[in-house]
Amino acid sequence: MKHKQLAKLLIIQFACLFLAVIIAIFLKPIGLNANSGVSYYAVQLETALIVSIGFCTASFFAFYAAWKFKAKKTGDKLIRICLFVAAICYVGLVLTPHDVIAVTHKIFGSTLFGIEFILAYFAMIYSRRKLDILLFVVAFFSGMLCLVYLFVTGYMIQVQLIFQLAVWTLYVRYLLK
Repeated sequence: MKHKQLAKLLIIQFACLFLAVIIAIFLKPIGLNANSGVSYYAVQLETALIVSIGFCTASFFAFYAAWKFKAKKTGDKLIRICLFVAAICYVGLVLTPHDVIAVTHKIFGSTLFGIEFILAYFAMIYSRRKLDILLFVVAFFSGMLCLVYLFVTGYMIQVQLIFQLAVWTLYVRYLLK
């Protein structure tokens, strides 16, 4: 699989995940103030199925993309490994509700954000385009706010969505370069 094909799969993966979250927010907008991030919607009766399907679909596409991606360069090998780990984390987040198994859920979430951040860093380093540097800065600050909002009340879901949008845009731009 070539970079452009991988980019298409990652766009589909992100679109499934993002669409599920947007539908969940539309169905239960009170979650925007819950400070539990996307995890809030994974345990609400009205939205749990939608979010679970979104995360499991994202997991499938991440795993499939990693499986088909033939990595030759060091950067590509890192992308492949991170996609496998992301696939596991997506399922782990669904299987460990944040209000029941909080510590394990936070480990899966933090691991997912960590590998996404590492990938974003390398994508920015390899491309060094101004927009990519800006996307990385946005990812950095929104990621730091996600970390802060684990401990204090704030706008967790909003910064999670900004972080995800920034890093996935950066990945796709790197792959299409």
